[in-house]
Amino acid sequence: MNFFNFKYLSNTKYNELSKSKIYLLYVFYISLVTCASLFYCYITIKKFTLVDSNNDLIISHLQFSYASLVNNLVNNWEYSSDIFGVKFFLARLPIFPIILSLAIKISHNIYFIFFFKNFILFSLFFLFTFLSIKYSSKNFISIIFILFFSLFIPYNLHVGLNIFFADGIIYLILPSLFLTLNSNNKFKYYLISILLMILYLTKTSMILIVFCLPFLILILETDCLKKKIITILSVVIVVVGWGSFGVYKTGKFPIFKSTITLNSQSLYYINCNPEFIKNFPYKSVDILLPKFLDYSQYKDEWHVYNDFNNKIKNSECAAKNSFFKNLPKKLNFIFLNIHKDNVSPDKDGNFHNPIILSYIFNKFFFIIAFLISVMSILKNYKNIITFKNLYKYKIDIYYISIVSLNLLPHLIAWATSKHLVAIQLTSIIYIYLKFEKKFFLYKKY
Repeated sequence: MNFFNFKYLSNTKYNELSKSKIYLLYVFYISLVTCASLFYCYITIKKFTLVDSNNDLIISHLQFSYASLVNNLVNNWEYSSDIFGVKFFLARLPIFPIILSLAIKISHNIYFIFFFKNFILFSLFFLFTFLSIKYSSKNFISIIFILFFSLFIPYNLHVGLNIFFADGIIYLILPSLFLTLNSNNKFKYYLISILLMILYLTKTSMILIVFCLPFLILILETDCLKKKIITILSVVIVVVGWGSFGVYKTGKFPIFKSTITLNSQSLYYINCNPEFIKNFPYKSVDILLPKFLDYSQYKDEWHVYNDFNNKIKNSECAAKNSFFKNLPKKLNFIFLNIHKDNVSPDKDGNFHNPIILSYIFNKFFFIIAFLISVMSILKNYKNIITFKNLYKYKIDIYYISIVSLNLLPHLIAWATSKHLVAIQLTSIIYIYLKFEKKFFLYKKY
C-alpha cells in the first residue's frame, strides 16, 4: 500500500492526499496517544495515591496548588482557591485547571481524565501541524516526522501526558506556535493569536514570548500591516481580559510579575533560601517550601503577594539571589545536565540522580539546534541588521527568539527538566525544517 511506502510519502505533497488518508493518520496518531495515556495513567496510580477504590480521582490530592481551585470549579463553578485560609482568585492561570475541571465534570474516572486532556491537546498539535504543512508545500513525510517527534522521547512524552502541571500544555502549544510562524497559512495570524492567548493563560514563563513575538512578526513578515497587527490586538485582548477578571474579583490589575499572586511566595521561599543554589539542580525545590504557612495576618491575596514581594526586594535576599552569581550553574543545567534533577529524598533520606537517556537526546538536539541558529545568524548578520531579505532568516530568528525569551524567566528564577521540554521539541522541529530538503528527494514540479 502506497500510504506506507517511504518513497511515496517523501515524494507526495500533502495536498495530493485524499481526506481519508489524512483522517487515517489522525486516527492512528490519536490511537497511539490514547494507548500511551492509559498506560501512563496506570503507572501513575500505581506510584501515587490519587484515586479511590473506583479509580475516581481524589481532587484534594492534586499538586501545585491546583486542588482547591479545581474542586471549586467542579463543585461550584467558581474560579477561586482557598490557600491557608486566604481566598485567591489569581493563584493559577486558567487554561490547565479548566481543562481538568471539564474532564472531571464529565467523569471522575482518572483514566477518562487522562484521555480527555491528552485527546484535546494532542489533537490541537495535530491540527496546527496539519495546517502548517498543508500551506507550506511540504511533502507528506514532514507531518509524519513532526508528529513522531512529539512521541519518541520518553521523558518528553511523560511531561506531555501528565495531569499535574501546565508544562504538558506548553510542550505542545509552543512547538505549534513555531510551526505556524514558519508556515504560509493564509490564516496564520489568527492561528498565532490563538496560540499566544493560550500560552499567556497557561504559564507566566510565557509572558515574554507573548509580549515580544508580535513585534518580531511586524519586522520579519512581508504581509500587509493590517494582517500582522492582529497578533498585537490578541495580546491586548488576553492581557485586558485576565486583568479585568483580576480587577472584578480583587480590585487590582494583574500583569507582569503579578499575573498570578502566588509567584512572590514561591520566589521568596526558593530563590531567597541560601540552600537553593546548593541543592540546585538535583534536589527538589519543593523541599524548601514550608508545609504550612500562617496566613492569618493577611487580609487578601494581594496582601500576601506584596508582603513576599517586599521580602524579595530587601538587600539580604537580593544578595543571596544574585542573578550573575548563579547564572553559570543554571546555564550548565540547561545545556549540559543529563542526570535526573529536582528529585525528592527516598525513605532513607537519600537522593538518587541517575543518568537519564531522554536527557541525552534532548540536550543533543537542543545544543545542535542552538548552535546552528546562532551560526546562521552570525553568518548573515550584515543582512539581518540592515533588514535585507529578513524573511530568508526568519526560521533562525524565530527559533533563537523563542528559546531566549523562554529561558530568561528560568534563568532569573530556576528551571527543571520539565520546563525545557517545549523548547527541546521545538529544537528538533527546527532542525528538521532547516534541513528537510537535504534529507529527502522532493518531487520536481
